[in-house]
Amino acid sequence: MKFITITFITFFILGCLPFEPAPSGVFVTYNFCTHPIELKNDDVLESPDKNKKSSIININHNKVNLSFSSEELNKQIEKVYFIEEGMKKYFFVDIYKEDRVNLIDCPENAKSTGDGNWIRAK
Repeated sequence: MKFITITFITFFILGCLPFEPAPSGVFVTYNFCTHPIELKNDDVLESPDKNKKSSIININHNKVNLSFSSEELNKQIEKVYFIEEGMKKYFFVDIYKEDRVNLIDCPENAKSTGDGNWIRAK
């Protein structure tokens, strides 16, 4: 009876532990362009039936994404780009601290607040 109780408690405790990896970084994407943009990544294959609403960022909005990749943040940054009016463009990259990366499109319309956030300049 004692063995069954210990086994049950052990499985109960293990069942409460998270098995997903901890995030390796945070990507904050800001859209300061005059048009909505579509966020793309070279590592993600597109399927024709995929709902694209989740990857579109409207004007003056931002999107926060967690990274669970084992790659270095610099290598992940090189693979991220956006589509604006049918043209492929790359983000202006602002690394804040060691695990937060700000991806800013149209940086001429934005300015940094100094605390890792960005606002529209005009």
